Amino acid sequence: MRLPPWLLLLAAAACGGSPDPAPADAFPLTVHSASGALTLVLRPTPDPPTVGTDAMELTVSMADGGVPSTDLDVSVVPWMVAMDHGTSAPTVTPEGGGRYLVTNLYFYMQGVWELRLGFTGPVTDHAEPQFQVQ
Repeated sequence: MRLPPWLLLLAAAACGGSPDPAPADAFPLTVHSASGALTLVLRPTPDPPTVGTDAMELTVSMADGGVPSTDLDVSVVPWMVAMDHGTSAPTVTPEGGGRYLVTNLYFYMQGVWELRLGFTGPVTDHAEPQFQVQ
């Protein structure tokens, strides 16, 4: 049976189609939000991220000029891709100048992790960068 092309595209979109995860040595990692409105830079501590409780500095700026995004509410859900579930919610602290410190970021095993980032305020958007945890 041959499937119509539109059904194949729909199936591919439903499967996520996210890009390959960044390797552990790819930090600082720069990605764009889903709409393309925000540029995000992730800097983990330790670098590269390791199993255990880590921290991450997240710098958020407008993609169309680099102006820091300072008045955002930021949510973060660490997600273990292979296990298809997350861990406890980390703490997000605004640091000024578009920087947000994410602490108590718990990675319970090695492998590909995703940070499910949500932004509300002057801009409502999201991003799901993936990377390796050693």
